[in-house]
Amino acid sequence: MDFQTCITSHPFILMEGALGERIKREFNLKTDGTVAMANLIDKESGRTTLKSLWEEYAGLSRKYHLPFMATTLTRRADQERVHTPGEVVVEPT
Repeated sequence: MDFQTCITSHPFILMEGALGERIKREFNLKTDGTVAMANLIDKESGRTTLKSLWEEYAGLSRKYHLPFMATTLTRRADQERVHTPGEVVVEPT
């Protein structure tokens, strides 16, 4: 099913909400710097946290038969921001 069909054929669409707050309060991780949550993929604890959150949302989506739309955590990780002094940048291999 394409995106347009999905949004026109379902009265509700599940989306993640306040991920930054959940990451801070439930998992005690910091999202810092100009790239916000994008730096979470650099550490095992961040990757594990993100996997846990996405699996939770996917489970709710399946349970209630709702489509799930996730936004990218790297939307703030553009060229200018990842090269800001003090930011840790992982170069592609």
